[in-house]
Amino acid sequence: MADVRIESIADPFSEDDPELGEAFLDVLLRADSMGLISEDVRGLDRKALRAVGKAVAEQGIGQAQAVETLTAAKLPRARLLDVLEQWKDALEESPIPSRELPALIDLFGLEELAALLDTSPSSLRRYASGQRSAPDVIAARAHFLSGVVGDLRGAYNEFGVRRWFVRERSALGGRSPKKILRKGWDPDSSDVREVRDLARSLVASPAT
Repeated sequence: MADVRIESIADPFSEDDPELGEAFLDVLLRADSMGLISEDVRGLDRKALRAVGKAVAEQGIGQAQAVETLTAAKLPRARLLDVLEQWKDALEESPIPSRELPALIDLFGLEELAALLDTSPSSLRRYASGQRSAPDVIAARAHFLSGVVGDLRGAYNEFGVRRWFVRERSALGGRSPKKILRKGWDPDSSDVREVRDLARSLVASPAT
Protein backbone atom coordinates (compact mmCIF):
# COMPACT_ATOMS: atom_id res chain seq x y z
CA MET A 1 0.00 0.00 0.00
CA ALA A 2 1.09 3.56 -0.63
CA ASP A 3 1.58 6.04 2.20
CA VAL A 4 -1.52 8.24 2.07
CA ARG A 5 -1.31 11.28 4.36
CA ILE A 6 -3.31 14.29 3.29
CA GLU A 7 -1.39 17.51 3.96
CA SER A 8 -2.95 19.81 1.38
CA ILE A 9 -6.06 20.32 -0.74
CA ALA A 10 -6.01 21.91 -4.18
CA ASP A 11 -7.98 22.10 -7.45
CA PRO A 12 -10.33 20.40 -8.26
CA PHE A 13 -10.92 19.94 -4.51
CA SER A 14 -11.43 22.66 -1.94
CA GLU A 15 -11.70 23.12 1.81
CA ASP A 16 -15.05 24.77 1.06
CA ASP A 17 -16.38 21.56 -0.51
CA PRO A 18 -15.78 18.70 1.94
CA GLU A 19 -18.30 16.44 0.20
CA LEU A 20 -16.24 16.28 -2.97
CA GLY A 21 -12.96 15.78 -1.11
CA GLU A 22 -14.41 13.03 1.09
CA ALA A 23 -15.84 11.25 -1.95
CA PHE A 24 -12.43 11.25 -3.60
CA LEU A 25 -10.61 10.18 -0.43
CA ASP A 26 -13.01 7.24 -0.13
CA VAL A 27 -12.12 6.08 -3.65
CA LEU A 28 -8.41 6.76 -3.14
CA LEU A 29 -8.20 4.69 0.06
CA ARG A 30 -10.27 1.89 -1.49
CA ALA A 31 -8.00 1.71 -4.53
CA ASP A 32 -4.89 1.88 -2.39
CA SER A 33 -6.09 -0.84 -0.02
CA MET A 34 -6.56 -3.02 -3.11
CA GLY A 35 -2.89 -2.49 -3.93
CA LEU A 36 -3.53 -0.31 -6.97
CA ILE A 37 -1.75 2.92 -5.98
CA SER A 38 2.03 2.79 -6.40
CA GLU A 39 3.09 6.27 -5.29
CA ASP A 40 2.61 8.04 -1.97
CA VAL A 41 -0.11 10.68 -1.80
CA ARG A 42 0.22 13.88 0.21
CA GLY A 43 -2.63 15.96 -1.18
CA LEU A 44 -6.13 15.91 -2.57
CA ASP A 45 -5.42 17.49 -5.93
CA ARG A 46 -5.44 16.91 -9.66
CA LYS A 47 -2.22 14.86 -9.51
CA ALA A 48 -3.81 12.42 -7.06
CA LEU A 49 -7.02 12.29 -9.13
CA ARG A 50 -5.07 11.37 -12.24
CA ALA A 51 -3.04 8.78 -10.32
CA VAL A 52 -6.26 7.07 -9.27
CA GLY A 53 -7.70 7.26 -12.78
CA LYS A 54 -4.58 5.70 -14.28
CA ALA A 55 -4.34 3.01 -11.60
CA VAL A 56 -7.92 1.79 -11.91
CA ALA A 57 -7.94 1.98 -15.71
CA GLU A 58 -4.83 -0.21 -15.87
CA GLN A 59 -6.92 -2.92 -14.19
CA GLY A 60 -9.78 -2.51 -16.67
CA ILE A 61 -11.94 -0.67 -14.12
CA GLY A 62 -13.81 2.55 -14.88
CA GLN A 63 -11.86 3.17 -18.06
CA ALA A 64 -14.34 5.57 -19.64
CA GLN A 65 -14.36 7.69 -16.49
CA ALA A 66 -10.56 7.57 -16.33
CA VAL A 67 -10.34 9.00 -19.84
CA GLU A 68 -12.32 12.01 -18.64
CA THR A 69 -10.08 12.63 -15.62
CA LEU A 70 -6.89 12.13 -17.61
CA THR A 71 -7.81 14.34 -20.56
CA ALA A 72 -10.29 16.97 -19.40
CA ALA A 73 -8.89 20.29 -18.26
CA LYS A 74 -11.67 20.56 -15.69
CA LEU A 75 -14.71 18.42 -15.05
CA PRO A 76 -17.87 20.07 -13.73
CA ARG A 77 -18.34 19.31 -10.03
CA ALA A 78 -21.50 17.27 -10.59
CA ARG A 79 -19.79 15.15 -13.25
CA LEU A 80 -16.75 14.60 -11.02
CA LEU A 81 -19.01 13.38 -8.22
CA ASP A 82 -20.63 10.98 -10.70
CA VAL A 83 -17.21 9.70 -11.78
CA LEU A 84 -16.16 9.10 -8.17
CA GLU A 85 -19.38 7.24 -7.40
CA GLN A 86 -18.97 5.08 -10.50
CA TRP A 87 -15.37 4.29 -9.57
CA LYS A 88 -16.44 3.39 -6.04
CA ASP A 89 -19.11 1.00 -7.32
CA ALA A 90 -16.74 -0.52 -9.90
CA LEU A 91 -14.01 -1.11 -7.32
CA GLU A 92 -16.54 -2.70 -4.98
CA GLU A 93 -17.49 -5.22 -7.68
CA SER A 94 -13.97 -5.96 -8.98
CA PRO A 95 -11.78 -8.32 -6.91
CA ILE A 96 -8.12 -8.28 -7.96
CA PRO A 97 -6.44 -10.94 -5.78
CA SER A 98 -3.10 -10.58 -7.55
CA ARG A 99 -2.88 -7.02 -6.20
CA GLU A 100 -4.99 -7.27 -3.05
CA LEU A 101 -3.22 -10.24 -1.46
CA PRO A 102 0.30 -8.72 -1.50
CA ALA A 103 -1.07 -5.43 -0.15
CA LEU A 104 -2.91 -7.20 2.67
CA ILE A 105 0.17 -9.28 3.51
CA ASP A 106 2.15 -6.05 3.84
CA LEU A 107 -0.42 -4.83 6.35
CA PHE A 108 -1.21 -7.95 8.40
CA GLY A 109 1.74 -10.23 7.76
CA LEU A 110 1.53 -13.65 6.12
CA GLU A 111 0.48 -15.70 9.16
CA GLU A 112 -2.20 -13.30 10.39
CA LEU A 113 -3.69 -12.77 6.94
CA ALA A 114 -3.78 -16.52 6.32
CA ALA A 115 -5.77 -16.90 9.55
CA LEU A 116 -8.16 -14.11 8.54
CA LEU A 117 -8.70 -15.68 5.12
CA ASP A 118 -9.02 -19.22 6.54
CA THR A 119 -6.24 -20.65 4.40
CA SER A 120 -2.72 -21.92 5.02
CA PRO A 121 0.31 -19.60 4.93
CA SER A 122 1.94 -21.76 2.25
CA SER A 123 -1.11 -21.57 0.00
CA LEU A 124 -1.47 -17.84 0.60
CA ARG A 125 2.17 -17.31 -0.36
CA ARG A 126 1.58 -19.11 -3.65
CA TYR A 127 -1.59 -17.13 -4.37
CA ALA A 128 0.12 -13.82 -3.65
CA SER A 129 3.16 -14.63 -5.79
CA GLY A 130 1.06 -15.78 -8.73
CA GLN A 131 2.31 -19.38 -8.58
CA ARG A 132 -1.32 -20.45 -8.23
CA SER A 133 -4.56 -18.65 -8.92
CA ALA A 134 -6.50 -17.76 -5.80
CA PRO A 135 -9.74 -19.75 -5.49
CA ASP A 136 -12.88 -17.67 -5.79
CA VAL A 137 -13.62 -17.99 -2.07
CA ILE A 138 -10.18 -16.61 -1.14
CA ALA A 139 -10.47 -13.83 -3.72
CA ALA A 140 -13.87 -12.86 -2.30
CA ARG A 141 -12.62 -12.82 1.29
CA ALA A 142 -9.53 -10.80 0.34
CA HIS A 143 -11.70 -8.29 -1.51
CA PHE A 144 -13.98 -7.99 1.50
CA LEU A 145 -10.98 -7.38 3.78
CA SER A 146 -9.49 -4.77 1.47
CA GLY A 147 -12.84 -2.95 1.56
CA VAL A 148 -12.89 -2.98 5.36
CA VAL A 149 -9.28 -1.79 5.44
CA GLY A 150 -10.07 1.02 3.00
CA ASP A 151 -12.83 2.25 5.28
CA LEU A 152 -10.72 1.96 8.44
CA ARG A 153 -7.81 3.89 6.95
CA GLY A 154 -10.01 6.95 6.88
CA ALA A 155 -9.85 6.89 10.69
CA TYR A 156 -6.82 4.85 11.77
CA ASN A 157 -3.15 4.34 10.95
CA GLU A 158 -1.91 0.85 10.05
CA PHE A 159 -1.37 -0.16 13.69
CA GLY A 160 -4.89 1.00 14.51
CA VAL A 161 -6.33 -0.97 11.59
CA ARG A 162 -4.73 -4.20 12.78
CA ARG A 163 -5.85 -3.56 16.35
CA TRP A 164 -9.42 -2.89 15.24
CA PHE A 165 -9.80 -6.47 14.05
CA VAL A 166 -8.90 -8.02 17.41
CA ARG A 167 -10.74 -5.71 19.84
CA GLU A 168 -14.21 -6.64 21.06
CA ARG A 169 -16.94 -4.31 19.78
CA SER A 170 -20.26 -3.58 21.45
CA ALA A 171 -21.85 -3.09 18.01
CA LEU A 172 -20.88 -6.70 17.23
CA GLY A 173 -22.42 -8.12 20.38
CA GLY A 174 -19.16 -7.97 22.31
CA ARG A 175 -17.29 -9.95 19.66
CA SER A 176 -14.18 -8.86 17.81
CA PRO A 177 -14.25 -8.66 14.00
CA LYS A 178 -11.64 -11.43 13.92
CA LYS A 179 -13.92 -13.63 16.00
CA ILE A 180 -16.72 -13.18 13.45
CA LEU A 181 -14.38 -13.98 10.56
CA ARG A 182 -14.24 -17.57 11.73
CA LYS A 183 -13.57 -20.75 9.79
CA GLY A 184 -15.47 -20.89 6.51
CA TRP A 185 -16.80 -17.33 6.74
CA ASP A 186 -18.86 -15.94 3.89
CA PRO A 187 -18.59 -12.24 2.92
CA ASP A 188 -22.33 -12.25 2.20
CA SER A 189 -23.44 -13.61 5.58
CA SER A 190 -25.34 -11.24 7.84
CA ASP A 191 -22.86 -11.19 10.74
CA VAL A 192 -19.91 -10.62 8.39
CA ARG A 193 -21.78 -7.75 6.74
CA GLU A 194 -22.10 -6.20 10.20
CA VAL A 195 -18.31 -6.02 10.33
CA ARG A 196 -18.24 -4.06 7.07
CA ASP A 197 -21.09 -1.82 8.18
CA LEU A 198 -19.22 -0.97 11.38
CA ALA A 199 -16.07 -0.12 9.44
CA ARG A 200 -18.05 2.04 7.02
CA SER A 201 -19.61 3.94 9.91
CA LEU A 202 -16.16 5.23 10.81
CA VAL A 203 -16.09 7.28 7.61
CA ALA A 204 -18.92 9.37 9.00
CA SER A 205 -18.02 9.04 12.67
CA PRO A 206 -14.34 8.42 13.47
CA ALA A 207 -15.14 7.96 17.14
CA THR A 208 -17.29 4.84 16.57
